[in-house]
Amino acid sequence: MKLAVVAAHLLKVPAPSMPSAETAGANVSIGFAAFDRMVAMVINELIAHGEVQHGRIGTGIQVLTRYLG
Repeated sequence: MKLAVVAAHLLKVPAPSMPSAETAGANVSIGFAAFDRMVAMVINELIAHGEVQHGRIGTGIQVLTRYLG
């Protein structure tokens, strides 16, 4: 878990946290999932080069059809 938190801080990804009494049962933030391979690739590049040489963001564009809407 510590490595995942360190990787999350390096990647600026929100780390998983336990709900508090104030937020119990409520989803108050947006989280992002990072695949194990992507985290490993970024960590290896940070070790080798001190920076990430080629980052990627997993997004896509799709036409909104009547079926999807």
